[in-house]
Amino acid sequence: MNYYFMIHDIAPVIIYNEDKPAYYFALEAFDRKDSDLTPLKSFIQEEQAKTWCKKKGTEKKRLREFLE
Repeated sequence: MNYYFMIHDIAPVIIYNEDKPAYYFALEAFDRKDSDLTPLKSFIQEEQAKTWCKKKGTEKKRLREFLE
């Protein structure tokens, strides 16, 4: 998943151990509900915020900005 994110200029995400049950739930919801990506999309957005905005005042950067 993170490889896909990075080649599409999206920041990678860490799925923390305490959030794995919610991650599995989101994946199962995709399997059960006619391929509904909404729960998985919401989960990933929350994890990205948790991964990249740990410090107040930290701004999100794209991979391209780190490589320049």
